[in-house]
Amino acid sequence: MLAIVLASRPEKFAISSTVFHTGTPRFAAYTTSKGAVIGLTRCLAADVVQHGIRVNAICPGTVETPSLEERINVNADPVAARAAFIARQPPHVCVNEVVISPTHNRGYLRLMQGRQQPS
Repeated sequence: MLAIVLASRPEKFAISSTVFHTGTPRFAAYTTSKGAVIGLTRCLAADVVQHGIRVNAICPGTVETPSLEERINVNADPVAARAAFIARQPPHVCVNEVVISPTHNRGYLRLMQGRQQPS
């Protein structure tokens, strides 16, 4: 895996989920896999930072997918179910845009190279 990362573009993105932080009934496999994405992302980031490669994970909240549509449509009143679902969403899971800064983690690079001790 490391060789693949090193041989390609200098930035990598993985998609995880906010469900990893809280857990959801009946979603054990999904939640576990999204937690694994976070762990893999952190390890790869530490492995390749000295090569100028950034590895990040994006953790969106619920995304409109066919699976979500199916879960809403099984309700007797899908319109009411969708409205209730939207009303339950915490405001921090709404992502209108993603900004990636190429210079934000330079301090992390210095730390990983041993030039700076963590405070």
